[in-house]
Amino acid sequence: MMGLGKDVSRRAKTQFGLDREGLVFASAYTFAKVMADNPNLARRFAERLLGIKIGALEFFEVEMDIPAALRKSVRMDAILAGSGEVVEIEMQSERDGSLERRLRYYQAMIDSRSLGKGQMYRDLPELYMLAICRYDHFGTNRALHRFEMRCEDGLSLGLDNGVHVIIANTSASMLDVPPEVRSLLQYVETNEPVEGDDLTMELADATREAYADEGWVGSIMTVDMMMRVKEAEAIERGEKEGLERGLKRGLEQGIERGVKQGIEQGIKQGIEQGGGPFCRSHRRDAKGRRFRRRHPRRAYGR
Repeated sequence: MMGLGKDVSRRAKTQFGLDREGLVFASAYTFAKVMADNPNLARRFAERLLGIKIGALEFFEVEMDIPAALRKSVRMDAILAGSGEVVEIEMQSERDGSLERRLRYYQAMIDSRSLGKGQMYRDLPELYMLAICRYDHFGTNRALHRFEMRCEDGLSLGLDNGVHVIIANTSASMLDVPPEVRSLLQYVETNEPVEGDDLTMELADATREAYADEGWVGSIMTVDMMMRVKEAEAIERGEKEGLERGLKRGLEQGIERGVKQGIEQGIKQGIEQGGGPFCRSHRRDAKGRRFRRRHPRRAYGR
């Protein structure tokens, strides 16, 4: 990138902790970078966690929509298509209450792209949605959760629509998975390759190669800085709007209380000064005639 040299890259490494001890495969940008640069590693990564064999890759794509990151969110998905299956991989490092709905949205997008013009619905491939969470999304302490559509009316019926959702938990105790899956999830969680496990060792090497790319590190720092600026501006704008609304509401409430108090005070003073609406001089009879005060007759000359 223009204007980003080794000095900027060194600052980026300091900011992101990108020394030998700080290389994080599971970070969003790094995961996308490693998957994009190593399609074969991506295929083996998916095969191990899903327990399937993916045929020769016919399509491979990593979506890293950085401009979208400045508007809403960063999408870091690896999509692999074999001879009869499509696999979508997502790395989820932070808690997301909308994960399930987002996976549904991704499924719709992938299906719309998988079915070409003139193809039949039966031509849709098997779809595997793999979300790797670095937290216990369901609070079960299980490493893998596999979901397929089933009948809820007490019948052992499955809806064979070819959609398989797998949500992994790298923070689990790993007692429910085989050793090779445990090794891979532990690497994602701890960033430490497992000795004797070729896949985790190769992923660690690919991560080091990614962070050796000075231009990539500099670009990631630039994007992160832009996102931080956008976030700070949003917070400042929100605080300003909140203050203005608070002042306006406070002023309205103050005026309302002032008017009320003024009315009450005016009534009080009117009563004190004019005798009030029930003053004898203001009283009238049923026909609206004012009562006259009658004075007793005086006897003159007495």
